[in-house]
Amino acid sequence: MKALYLFLSCLLLVACREKETPVKQTNQTDSLVSQTKHVETPASHSAETSVRPIWGYRFEVEGDFDGDGKKELLTEHYTSLLTNKEINKFFDLDDYDSLVAITESRKPYSFLLSTNKHLDTVVISSNPQLFGLSLLKNEGDLDGDGADELSYVVNWADWSNLNTWHILSFKKGRWREIYSFSIWDWQLPDLPESANTYGPFGTEAKQFDTTHTYKPGELPEEWKNFKGLVTKLGKGKIRIRYSNDEAEEAEKVVYLK
Repeated sequence: MKALYLFLSCLLLVACREKETPVKQTNQTDSLVSQTKHVETPASHSAETSVRPIWGYRFEVEGDFDGDGKKELLTEHYTSLLTNKEINKFFDLDDYDSLVAITESRKPYSFLLSTNKHLDTVVISSNPQLFGLSLLKNEGDLDGDGADELSYVVNWADWSNLNTWHILSFKKGRWREIYSFSIWDWQLPDLPESANTYGPFGTEAKQFDTTHTYKPGELPEEWKNFKGLVTKLGKGKIRIRYSNDEAEEAEKVVYLK
């Protein structure tokens, strides 16, 4: 199956773009958009709302990101710029286009907060086509400066399965991206409680399973066994698994600055 995705991705590679600037769609459904006004927390679902809100998993990761010898906890937050309140990530909809349309209308904003007040907020994105995070991972000390590095991947509300893996480091009082590379969404495990359905041209739907709700930081076995796409080879030297220009999964060695 992966071979099929590789072949089709190759055909579409020229037309694909980085997901930091996804193309907005115009097929929004007004009736569904208006229903989101009732949803801000899991408990706010009412009879007025005909689509069931799904809270969605929040990542947490622990590490010593400032190199002071003490660990801090980073927690994912997913809010609306319309209300400045935490909101649910998804709705239980069969129509993926409508789910994207609702998401855009709510003006989502994704960021990380730390238990260490001296670490700045990690701003993920305020792009309206945003479901939050697909991955948040402590990579350990990759560059040898005594502090852990952080990886994240955005869960975009769009139709492409091309994505970007970002590596951040906290240096001189601020977060700085030290490297990023292209990946496919299907290189990552499915999120707890939700999974992408891929077709010939990218993401076609999301499937939800809320029979077991995962707490922030709690992960299923598939995630616990996932080693990531970054391997440390030495001080400032890593190996990555990425999507190359020929739409093939490849490996290369990178020297971090």
